[in-house]
Amino acid sequence: ILSILRGGSRTMIVPILSVAVVIFFGQLSTTSSLYQEQLNSIYENTTITGNYTDLKGKQVGNLVLGIQDVLNLLNTGLIENLTVSTDRPYLFLGTSFLADGTNLNISPFYTPPRPYAFDTAKSKIQQGPNLVATNDIYNSPEFIYSDTLKTHFLDGYNELFLYSPLGSKSSFSCMVPTSLMEENGINLGDTIRIAIDDTYKNPEYNGKEVFRHYDLVVVGSYEKQGIRDTIYVPLSLFFDSSFFWNFDYTSEKIEYDSFRKWFTYDDFHENLPLSGSFQSAHFSLKNSNSLANFKNYLVDYGYTQVHNINGLRVFLVLNDTTFNNSVASVKQQINYIDTLYPFLYILVGIIAIVISYLMVVSRKMEFAIMRGLGTTRTRSFFSFFFEQSFLSLIGISIGFSIWVLIWGIPLPLHLTLSGGFLACYLLGSSISVTIMNHSNVLTILTDKE
Repeated sequence: ILSILRGGSRTMIVPILSVAVVIFFGQLSTTSSLYQEQLNSIYENTTITGNYTDLKGKQVGNLVLGIQDVLNLLNTGLIENLTVSTDRPYLFLGTSFLADGTNLNISPFYTPPRPYAFDTAKSKIQQGPNLVATNDIYNSPEFIYSDTLKTHFLDGYNELFLYSPLGSKSSFSCMVPTSLMEENGINLGDTIRIAIDDTYKNPEYNGKEVFRHYDLVVVGSYEKQGIRDTIYVPLSLFFDSSFFWNFDYTSEKIEYDSFRKWFTYDDFHENLPLSGSFQSAHFSLKNSNSLANFKNYLVDYGYTQVHNINGLRVFLVLNDTTFNNSVASVKQQINYIDTLYPFLYILVGIIAIVISYLMVVSRKMEFAIMRGLGTTRTRSFFSFFFEQSFLSLIGISIGFSIWVLIWGIPLPLHLTLSGGFLACYLLGSSISVTIMNHSNVLTILTDKE
């Protein structure tokens, strides 16, 4: 302690340097850690979506997508939240049942016997709005780019009814636009009848040929974006969705009173093979870390890039531009840190050795006096070495105390770097003391500054 006091203001250099180094290393390690945390956050919190599209990458609906291709994409295990849709034009026939069960006895749409009238009737249906079967209205082509969608549902229902499995009661439910409800006096809970462009001889109407119709319970409404009165129904109305979501639909048979009694469950099932096509498909990756693997799958499977016809002639767009730009920016900063910081660490280590050497050399007069009075080399070595060790440890302790009070618990890298600085400083001190210890006293005294 007396030796430290005799050193005067010079002894304050070591603690001040140590405090500065601890805080400097803390800033470096924190910056490096923050960038890594930011990169991890981007991977964890970014949802990458994708959808099938056309050659120009503009269209998200009215496509022709092979069901098996979409199913294979799902079976990779790399995607989730798959939304698909298929549609057919319809003709609104009216309200067949009121919510209280009143039967309004509306007639089916009979097929005209004359060819011209028949073609006119078919054209009337084909030019009508679409009956869209999907499992998610929010990601359907009409609303995929909408920020908000105003909906209303019958008590006990929500948008999940679109996931209703094949043969369940809810598979014959629908969502209709509010404009269609207001125009035709439809209320939630009513059953409406719509006809599609498909004919058959209905035994319920004496075997007369009619256009196939559906009686659908209105369980929800929405405010449409365009001018067409699109009706949304569960995907299972047109397609056996158990292929996608493994529903156990066999336990619940169709029991709707409004549903045609001749149309049995088995007939319904047989009319929904795996062959066919979807008009749209939208999905998201389960994990953004699997983006590269997913792209490799697309290439191996034969998917083609937009504006580049090749392979399947099926086009798929991944909305990963923002993600890729963010990741590239952060990785660039991390690479910069990984390149620059090691040089800073080495520089600080060199400074520690140089400063420790200069601090010991500045005390050579005291060293010479101790040796002149008969102090052994070992005692003089430990006297100066412990002095420098004590000063550096004091500075490092003060530095960490300041860091904890202001910035919190130091990171492991921060502790390691500070330990490295201490080791370099003590190494420099031991080298300088050893050199002086093996020098003649007269040489030390006559050595110029």
